[in-house]
Amino acid sequence: MDPDRSYEAITTDDLARLGDIAAVDRERFFKRRPEYRDRLLCSALCQGAGLHYVEVAAGKAETNGIKDFDVWSFFSAIPGQRFPADRRRTYVDLGESKFGRWDGEAKVCQHFKGRRVDLLVRALPVPVDADAVSALRSYLAAARTGSAKFLAKKGVVIIDPLDRRGKIVWPREQSSHGPISGPQASPWDALESPLSGSTPSADRMASVLNGGTGLRRARRSSAPKA
Repeated sequence: MDPDRSYEAITTDDLARLGDIAAVDRERFFKRRPEYRDRLLCSALCQGAGLHYVEVAAGKAETNGIKDFDVWSFFSAIPGQRFPADRRRTYVDLGESKFGRWDGEAKVCQHFKGRRVDLLVRALPVPVDADAVSALRSYLAAARTGSAKFLAKKGVVIIDPLDRRGKIVWPREQSSHGPISGPQASPWDALESPLSGSTPSADRMASVLNGGTGLRRARRSSAPKA
């Protein structure tokens, strides 16, 4: 096992926590790009942590482990417009948790108390009412962009909408495995999913996150092209 990684199981409670962090970040995005507020398809746990979730769900003895969490929010593209944030990337502190922290973090994240959460956004050329799972699978299978090829190498698990939380999107052959339930109720359950009912205000969500995770932003940087 790699000592830099956590091998704890990611439960639906953990997905809810990541989903709320992503929702706060999206509120910042919507302040600059309000035209995308009603175009969110889903958010998903991707890359190494996504693969770890898939392998644990499949009962594998050896899993990828978690160095950080990569949460991607996918939107329905506005026809005829280039998505304005395909290089937007925000780093956030998960805060103290069972996953610990990685001591080898970059200098800009050394003050983090927990694992780093990378937040990215992309737009897919599908209608607003498209099925999120089908749209993501088509995007990954086609692998027409650098991001799609990159994401298809690991695992993709739905975080929101709530009724699909824990659904394994990729690899497709693992999609029959169900969500991993946590042993206890989560304090994050007090917040409704942004895609299931009313959306809590950004201030209220940030307040809960600050109390539960010590939410801290590091910086934004470029990301692979959509």
